[in-house]
Amino acid sequence: MLTLQYNVMNMEFEPAGNTCYSGSELRFMKAHIKRFRLNDAKYRSRQLFDFVRNIIDNKGKVPVYEYNNLIVELFRKKLSGKSREEILKICESIFVITFPKM
Repeated sequence: MLTLQYNVMNMEFEPAGNTCYSGSELRFMKAHIKRFRLNDAKYRSRQLFDFVRNIIDNKGKVPVYEYNNLIVELFRKKLSGKSREEILKICESIFVITFPKM
């Protein structure tokens, strides 16, 4: 099974890193990413970036609203159970790395 993952630090899709793929499988997945423009700046979703910025603006408080983006929802779930300080630190790290790209 071929699986893509979303690299939060780079804000882009990539082949899942927990599996060993053959060269042809990697080429296929990268072609899929390119074909559907999953990482193109023009089509890239800013919702995760905006979510991270919202958390920073609210000093680590995770906003409560209906998330209409799967990546945002999955990221929010990963943050659950962490303290506001931990969440703020994670989001600030992501923001510093991704800000120039957005």
